[in-house]
Amino acid sequence: MKELEEWEKQQADFQNLLFHELITSLYIIGGYSSRIAGKHTLTPEIYQHYGGAIKECSASLSFLSEKMLLLARLESGENPLSMEDVCIKDTTEQIISFLSHQAQEQELSIHFRSVGDIQL
Repeated sequence: MKELEEWEKQQADFQNLLFHELITSLYIIGGYSSRIAGKHTLTPEIYQHYGGAIKECSASLSFLSEKMLLLARLESGENPLSMEDVCIKDTTEQIISFLSHQAQEQELSIHFRSVGDIQL
């Protein structure tokens, strides 16, 4: 029973996070597109900024939609996950490499230090 309650709490937390991400992106897209469509005189730099924000939010919503669809398929058993051995160190390095590009854009750095091998 406790596991079911924990699962329900995790689902509620996920749904709240999902709603927040959706509504934030929609507000940004709506706000910037209204400014562009309005009768305001905007500089090319402002147009570029607004367009970039709209494009970024649109990409985020597309990514989120794809992940939600995949999650729904996994939960329904439509796309079962296969079990396979993986190297945690290689996987971690791939994730850090992927995220480091985003971190650099934010002027952040990510460092990974391996303390030792994990024996299975």
